[in-house]
Amino acid sequence: MNTWKKKFVLLTLGMLVLGQIGCSTTPDAPPSPEEIALNQAAYAYGHGNYLQTLEELKPLAERGSAPAQLWLGAMHEIGQGVPQDSVLAYVFYSLAVAGGGVGDAAKRQAKIAQSMTSKQILEGKQISSGWKPTSPLPTRINVK
Repeated sequence: MNTWKKKFVLLTLGMLVLGQIGCSTTPDAPPSPEEIALNQAAYAYGHGNYLQTLEELKPLAERGSAPAQLWLGAMHEIGQGVPQDSVLAYVFYSLAVAGGGVGDAAKRQAKIAQSMTSKQILEGKQISSGWKPTSPLPTRINVK
């Protein structure tokens, strides 16, 4: 995928995620810590600072934030700021679906599964089913 397409996809995803989070509060309420962190992640991503984007998203995802998990899935799917990894993308989309199905997590999960082998899908299911909020984020060991 071209670099500009990758950026467009993730910026669109970020706006979708932020829009869904923003809808959960009243106009007069101050933003939640999650909203602040997601806004900071979107700002960092928009300025090409993927390390800061990850630093903002990882703690949220570890606490079970479906929007952060969705965003991490997209970053792994296209290899933006992290190595491209379809299995981890599938895992993070699965966690986002299980955490409330924010945005188009289920559609993204189904789409990436179409490009994966049955062995990769099984690995993704095993990793995601063993993860619990407050645990370290899922990773893959012995990836070949």
